[in-house]
Amino acid sequence: MGDRNKSLWASWVITTSDFNIFFSGDSGYFNRFEAIGKKFGPFDMTFIECGAYNELWRPVHMFPEETAQSHIDLRGNLLHPIHWGTFNLALHPWYEPMKRLIKAADLNHIPVATPMARQSIQYGTDDRGSLWWENALYN
Repeated sequence: MGDRNKSLWASWVITTSDFNIFFSGDSGYFNRFEAIGKKFGPFDMTFIECGAYNELWRPVHMFPEETAQSHIDLRGNLLHPIHWGTFNLALHPWYEPMKRLIKAADLNHIPVATPMARQSIQYGTDDRGSLWWENALYN
């Protein structure tokens, strides 16, 4: 924890005969997403962190609009935001990342998967979840 700038931040490309997937770890937005997309993409689905952001955390946590841009850079098809809504780490409301991401995704014509925790969805179908947080008790 105390070894500043010596931790390994990683993401994964998962390729099978049927799918090509990108899975991010915590990450600030950076220009290498485009290079990853060119080398390993296009991706059927991207799982990209979206939440617990703050201007001071930019190197390790993206703002929702940067999540959308990362997906574009990666040449993704379906975006599945991760690392949001589990616990209140940041100063923003827990549902704010999704409100901002959905707005950015709509502006960029990005389909977004938004299953509720423990809900399954199947890639390639119209069932991508719902805007369930809009009706959440704490919203």
